[in-house]
Amino acid sequence: MPEHPALDDEVRKAYASVEPSIRVEFHNAMAGLARDAAVRPPADIESATNILKFISYNKAAIFAYCFAETRRDHPPKNPRGRSEANIFLTTCVDGQFAELRRYTGVRPYVMTFFPERVMACEQQARLQSREALLRPYDFLALDRPRLYDFAKFNRCLMASE
Repeated sequence: MPEHPALDDEVRKAYASVEPSIRVEFHNAMAGLARDAAVRPPADIESATNILKFISYNKAAIFAYCFAETRRDHPPKNPRGRSEANIFLTTCVDGQFAELRRYTGVRPYVMTFFPERVMACEQQARLQSREALLRPYDFLALDRPRLYDFAKFNRCLMASE
């Protein structure tokens, strides 16, 4: 999906607007990990924390882009209406979140049976211009922040050679 510089401001605003809900969701998930800390090795907790940060960062970016693109392509009749009432927005978000969920299931399989695919697919699906525009929130500090087109990533991972 090509980037549109005119959307940048709208995307940044949408990204900032979802930070509180992403923060709550992330902290709730971290509380669950903290409960598991007594029975899981520290390396597992660290890995799970990084996965949660990665997923949270991508979810926020997905929402921001869906919101901005929906407003551009289908301006709301009632600008003060709730986002959930916008069928175009919910369709975009639901579809992309479904691809993110699919990725979380597909990647471990591919890492086990076809690990050589992962690096090439990461490069094909990476959204570097979006990464430059949307840095992770402070509470999601990542060593390697990455945003992906998960539909493209999934197709690449599952492609037969």
